[in-house]
Amino acid sequence: MREENEGEKKNIIRGKNEKVGWRFQKMNGIRRKIRRAMMIITVCSIVLVSAVFCNAFAGIFRSVLSRDEQMEETIAKLSEEAMDTQIRSALTKSATDIAMIADAFMEKAIEKIRIIADAAAMAYEGADTYPGREIPLPDPAKDGTYSVQLLFTRDAEEAAESTRREILLLGNVQDVLLSVCESSDSINSACIATESGIMIWADEISGKKLDEEGGYYRYDPDRPWYTGAKESGDVYFTPLTRDGLTGKSGVICSTPIFCHQEFRGAVCATIYLDTFDDMLQEKTIDPAEDKCFLDQNGRVLFSTRETGEMVAETDNQDLRKSRNKTLAVAVAEALSGTAGVTAALVDGEAYHLFFAPVKSTGWSYLILLPTGKVTQLTDQLLGSIQEIKTRTEGEVDGILTRNILILIGLVVLATLLVLWGAMRLSHRIADPINRLTEKVSAVQGDALDFVWEENTGDETQLLAVSFRDLTERIKQYIREVQEVTAKEERISAELKVAARIQADMLPRKFPAFPERDEFDIYASMMPAKEVGGDFYDFFLNDPDHLAVVIADVSEKGVPAALFMVGAKTLIRNQAQTCRSPGKILAEVNRKLCEGNDEGMFVTVWLGIMEISTGRIVAANAGHEYPAVRRKSGAYELLQDEHEMMLGLMEDVVYPEYEIHLDPGEALFLYTDGVAEATDDQREFFGTDRMLEALNREPMAGPERLVGNVKAAVDAFAGQAPQFDDLTMLALMRKKGN
Repeated sequence: MREENEGEKKNIIRGKNEKVGWRFQKMNGIRRKIRRAMMIITVCSIVLVSAVFCNAFAGIFRSVLSRDEQMEETIAKLSEEAMDTQIRSALTKSATDIAMIADAFMEKAIEKIRIIADAAAMAYEGADTYPGREIPLPDPAKDGTYSVQLLFTRDAEEAAESTRREILLLGNVQDVLLSVCESSDSINSACIATESGIMIWADEISGKKLDEEGGYYRYDPDRPWYTGAKESGDVYFTPLTRDGLTGKSGVICSTPIFCHQEFRGAVCATIYLDTFDDMLQEKTIDPAEDKCFLDQNGRVLFSTRETGEMVAETDNQDLRKSRNKTLAVAVAEALSGTAGVTAALVDGEAYHLFFAPVKSTGWSYLILLPTGKVTQLTDQLLGSIQEIKTRTEGEVDGILTRNILILIGLVVLATLLVLWGAMRLSHRIADPINRLTEKVSAVQGDALDFVWEENTGDETQLLAVSFRDLTERIKQYIREVQEVTAKEERISAELKVAARIQADMLPRKFPAFPERDEFDIYASMMPAKEVGGDFYDFFLNDPDHLAVVIADVSEKGVPAALFMVGAKTLIRNQAQTCRSPGKILAEVNRKLCEGNDEGMFVTVWLGIMEISTGRIVAANAGHEYPAVRRKSGAYELLQDEHEMMLGLMEDVVYPEYEIHLDPGEALFLYTDGVAEATDDQREFFGTDRMLEALNREPMAGPERLVGNVKAAVDAFAGQAPQFDDLTMLALMRKKGN
């Protein structure tokens, strides 16, 4: 280390000499610098004066163009505001009107299915008073006219007596069901579905409910509209859906049927896509506009666009999650429940989106108009103004060019005069500096004495005095470095001795008990500094009892190591005469509290295993949860009862608990340096990763287990420094009586 420090001092001196030599070598070109400085100053002055003249000439240019620019800005602002206000007002009102029409349309559909649901609920509630009434099966002859048909789901027990009674009961509702479909312009078909699998349909496609062999159509018991109404307990709308029988696209509105607060079934109504066609064609302001409806989940239900991001398809995704961020934000705003206007890119083109809510369904109605339509007239007007402005600028530019050429000639003449003056001045300034450079260059290696006897009476004299003071400070610094180096070497040697002493206090010989084949134990401790505050210990109280200890002192470094020595000694001494971990920790806590003015403390896990039976009696003083592997082969954390750390408060009672290890089972103990190890991103290693490392080879021996966890911590931490001591202990019971 001393040789390294001597080398460092020489490098410092050499570096300073080289740096000083470099600076004074640069002074050899002082004449050139003076000339350059004079030229730069003169040129800058001339350029500044030229700029003033140019500014005067350009005044005319600015005066002429300022009015053009003001006129352009005013026209642009007024035109853009007028067009924008007019279009925004018209399209926002149009969106609101259509949304209100759709809202009334859907409210009527919701009202109709609620009428059917109320009628079914009344039938259930008055089951004893309603007469039974049969429901017809699907009949091809009724195709094209509204009729009621009885069908079932695939899991229905249609022959069951309870099912037959329920069919006869609900037969009293079929007239209401049929009447709602025939009288409503918003509902194409309606159905009552029950928990028992009964399906009562009213529609115009009775013949499509039979297959080629004459069998009746069976429905899926887990229909989205049915489960949606059941789970929400209220009106539910499906996403855009394609009818399997008609091939038409639409949405299904459903509501639950309750009898005495018990769910009995659901009523649904189908609203096909073509129902909305006339609505979407109303109040068209601009032929370029498109319209669409979004459902409450951000999916396109109906749209006049046939391709692209906002086309209506049954497999539509939530546009709020679109990769098109502008569209995702705009859709989220449109579904906020208010009317307004926003902007977004749709299929790569800029659009204004005017939206209004359909409050009864949570949907939103959108009108899409290309942004270019809003600014088209303003852009045309601004283009004409720009042509006039360009011609004016060209004329004024010619005047400025002639004046700039005259100024360039003046600059060349002034530069020649400055060069002649700089050459004369440089000789008078540079000679004293060159003499100073020669004396500075003589300062080499350890020869740091600098002598300057001239008196120039200017800044060169000040520079020489400053360099002389610098050499004196360097010599003083070298003496201080030598003293500090000697002290650091003594401290480093003492810390190495302390680290060896601390390591010698911990059991390091493995196998620890080669004569005992009932168990195997292994432990390791890696301090974060030269000495640490973690420790472990294990020893035999007698031939049939093994004491195991792992602990973590609150601080790090030398104070923690001293506190660790005291705590370890007290625990071992108490464990020699007492078999109760709780009493041992209580007595050690009392002694550590005496005179603990620094407020240090230690977390401890202490267990005493009866070797013959595998019974471990343990107590935990604020330490980490132990990990136990049972015969299942997987390590799990044992969330034992914690009590206060040792050294903080007297008269603490430490409860005991038992762990039983069968042959082949194991116990893993660790300090918080394992779980709290961090990587470059300051993320903790955590107990989950620790358990994952243990369970890669759960049946491995203690030494390999500890090695696996250490390797996992090292791989996780990477180049991040170790901030805490890393201590682990593994105990495996190999056989028993």
